[in-house]
Formats: sequence, structure tokens, C-alpha cells
Amino acid sequence: MITLIFLSVFLWQQPDTLWQVEQRYVYEGLRLLNLSKIDLEYDKHWIQDSFRLSIVKKLMDNPMSVPDYVLYSGKKIKSFQSLSEYLNFCAGEITERNVSSEKFKSKELIPLIRETFNLTKLYLDKAFIKLTPEEKDSLIYTAPSLWADEADSLERGYAGALHKEFGIERDTGITLETVQLLQLAKKIDIYELHRAGKILTQGVEKIKEIAEKLSKREDLCYKEISGVKGLVYETFELPGAFKGVIGGIDDNIYYDDFAVIIDLGGNDTYLGRCGGAIGELNTPVS
Repeated sequence: MITLIFLSVFLWQQPDTLWQVEQRYVYEGLRLLNLSKIDLEYDKHWIQDSFRLSIVKKLMDNPMSVPDYVLYSGKKIKSFQSLSEYLNFCAGEITERNVSSEKFKSKELIPLIRETFNLTKLYLDKAFIKLTPEEKDSLIYTAPSLWADEADSLERGYAGALHKEFGIERDTGITLETVQLLQLAKKIDIYELHRAGKILTQGVEKIKEIAEKLSKREDLCYKEISGVKGLVYETFELPGAFKGVIGGIDDNIYYDDFAVIIDLGGNDTYLGRCGGAIGELNTPVS
């Protein structure tokens, strides 16, 4: 999937590329045919589509601007210094609204982790507030088949894979078709979803800064805990009785299912759910 980042206006310095040479040949060909670039525009009589992004419409109306747009957008994305910058551009592209930065109050590591967790959950709940529990369950049931390869003969068999893995009973005769998925998708607040994503990335960036400083301290006390082989700095709980751990600077093996793992160093091994990056239904994954 190619994500295009929309800029509010098409006023940029054209990249110095082979495309500029090709562009001149295209315009020369149009002149010889007594045509203009307007004649390259796509048919305007398309069906109204509430999912169509404004940038897609602009590029369909101005196809000669596509190469410059892609080249400039790629250069812009490469200039980003953080993932939160990228998410902010994505939000502007998809929702046509910029996501404001969050000001975190916590200065210590564990309180900051909890604050990031709570704020992210707040905006995630807002994003899905219009979905009933049954609709959320249907999305989870159908989701694995959405990432199947095109023309995969097992595509329909992927539906319910998460329910099966975690032993959750469900009526397999009830599934979602594409039209139903789109109807549910329209109930999701994409702006709030991007807010949740940006807050999470901002929080992780700040957590990383504090963790790096913490790893350089020589006065830290370490301990052994259940679920981890090796010494850790601290454990903590998150809302919902989820467990978190801050590992030490040496090698650790994590084999318990922690919702958050912050490790300060070493050559570590992650087993179980955190190693496979698969969380339980409605449960965070490390």
C-alpha cells in the first residue's frame, strides 16, 4: 500500500528528475494532437464516494502533477525525525485536520507510561464509541482475512483465526461482507484514531528519552521477578490489571505475558505473546 501525504497546495519546487524531460515530451505530444493537459483528466462522472480522499480527487483532476507530488512527498517523509511527525501528516492527509501535540504532565518513567496508556485508551475509546460490542467482535472475527493475499484460496478460512487461537466460542455462520465492513468503517472516528496514534508515539518517544538516561545511572537496584530470567529494575501495573516491567541492563529472557516491556540494555529474548506480537482479544500486546 502506498500512502500519499497531502500538501494543502501544489506549490513546491519541482524536483530535478528525469520526469521533467518526460513531461516536456508529453506536452509536446499534446500540442501536436491539438490537445491540452485538461484532456488528460479522468472522467468526471464517477459515483459519489464518501471514502475518496480529497487528494485522490485532486490528482485525478491533475494527473500531470502525480509524479512531482509523489517525488516531493517521498522527500518530505524522509526528512521526518520522528514517527509522530509522520502520523501528523497522515492525519492531515486523511482527515484534513492536523493533530495537536499532547503535553505530558509526568516526568518520571512509570507515571509517564501510565499517562501514555490512559491517554491512548481515551482516544481509542472515542474512535470506536459508535460501534457496539457485537460490531467490534465482528471486526475482530473478520480482520485476519483482510490481510490475505489476493486470490488466496484460504482467504475465507482466515476469518475467526483469533477467536480459534484463544478458544473463544463464536457462531461461524455470521461473518461480514465487504459492504458491511465499509458500513462499520464509517462509524469509526478516524481523526480520534490518529490522535490516539500520535499520543502513543509521542509518549514512546519521551519514554525512550527517560529510559536512556536511566540506563546510564550506576545507583539503580535490581531484583528478580516471576516471568523474567535475569534482573529487572521495576514492575508496575496498568489499568485493567495489566502488568508492565522495566528490565535491567544485562541479558534477560521474558517469558510472561507483559502488556509493556521497557528494557534498559543487554541481549534479550522475548517468548510467548510478547515475542510473537499477538495479544489476547481486548488485551494489550507488548
